[in-house]
Amino acid sequence: MSRPLTNKQIADRFEEIALYLRAQNIAFKPQAFEVAAEGIRALSDELSVLYNRCGKKCLDEIPGIGKSMAEKIEEALTHGRIQEHDAMKKRFPFDMRGMTQIQDVGPKTALALYTHLGVKTLVQLERAAKQGHIAGLPRMGISTQQSILRGIQFLKGNKGRQIIHRALPYARQIVNALKQTPGVKQVDIAGSLRRRKETIGDIDLIATTDKPKELAQAFATLPQVANVLERGQKRMAVRFKNGMDGDLLMLPPSEYASALVHFTGSREHNILLRSLAKKKGMKLSEHGLFQGKTPQAIRTERDLYAALGLK
Repeated sequence: MSRPLTNKQIADRFEEIALYLRAQNIAFKPQAFEVAAEGIRALSDELSVLYNRCGKKCLDEIPGIGKSMAEKIEEALTHGRIQEHDAMKKRFPFDMRGMTQIQDVGPKTALALYTHLGVKTLVQLERAAKQGHIAGLPRMGISTQQSILRGIQFLKGNKGRQIIHRALPYARQIVNALKQTPGVKQVDIAGSLRRRKETIGDIDLIATTDKPKELAQAFATLPQVANVLERGQKRMAVRFKNGMDGDLLMLPPSEYASALVHFTGSREHNILLRSLAKKKGMKLSEHGLFQGKTPQAIRTERDLYAALGLK
């Protein structure tokens, strides 16, 4: 009997199958693999342990896992492989996951690069871009070629950073998991990821909860978390398994909107907002908007901008 695949290996293969399907413009099926991969990554136990405990019945109970996906997981656990993944790799023998890490290289672009130029690896992709071969391909051009070169250089020199189309789904998984914690009222992405910057160094999260201890414990024990770096009453810092750092700020509802704006906006943007508040005889900080010592009723970003005269 072959060694069973781990949760990570199965989730990686499901995500790669989804990429190959998207490259062929197949609808609906890719999302099923992506949802299944997300459900697998959220598990605290290895699938092999669950399967040994109660067989396929346990697999059917995993959120996001339907009958077809459960059968593929069973195949991965009993045969150490997924036949559909093997067939895709044989049909499309190029590094789909590696190439789609690069900005502007989606699955269809990766397939086009392989079909027209025979590009199979990141090394070959860089060579093709430097030699100007990509600019001549249909629907690409010089701007795409330059963007690909920048993406490759970024990947080489920015370990622990992620491009947004990788970081955002990862962060959303974390947010969705934290929202299931008892007592949680709100959880939102802040920082450069909320501003949709092209490259992301860390994941900043802001939450309100009636039970901060429970939320802190839930954050610390997420399957995405590798290490807890700092643990305080209001703030936690962690390192995720993908190499990124993460911060979780736990606040009362009265501070939520102002903190979200403060920790998302650039330095220049925050200076502008504080200046507008001062002109109106108020004081703005990450803790709220105050008229003298009286906090204003600010519950959302919209409330804050309206109070400052911005629509």
